[in-house]
Amino acid sequence: MLRTFRLPGVTSANVAALLQFSAVLPVLFFVTLYPQEVQRYSALRAGLAFLPLAGGVIVIAPSASWLVGRFGPAPTLIAGPLVSAGGLVYLSYLPVHAPTSPSCLAWSWPRP
Repeated sequence: MLRTFRLPGVTSANVAALLQFSAVLPVLFFVTLYPQEVQRYSALRAGLAFLPLAGGVIVIAPSASWLVGRFGPAPTLIAGPLVSAGGLVYLSYLPVHAPTSPSCLAWSWPRP
């Protein structure tokens, strides 16, 4: 069973997934606490704010196999974490009292 990890593609994919999820999961934890503690939302309302994220994953996930088939596994393994990092950088620049609605996030970017 551990012989599978001798394949460089399998090992690199697992390491990339480990690094990506170790960055994203704490963000999800703190982003659920933010509307509850700062904006005083109920736990239900804070959880419902994540429905657009779940919807996006449902829409985008089927295209992953197409992307790997078209561009190969290496560019896909590089692009995925870069897109996630870009989203995390975007979240880090939001002001404290930014609205939690995804339609309002674009308008909450700090103006120069």
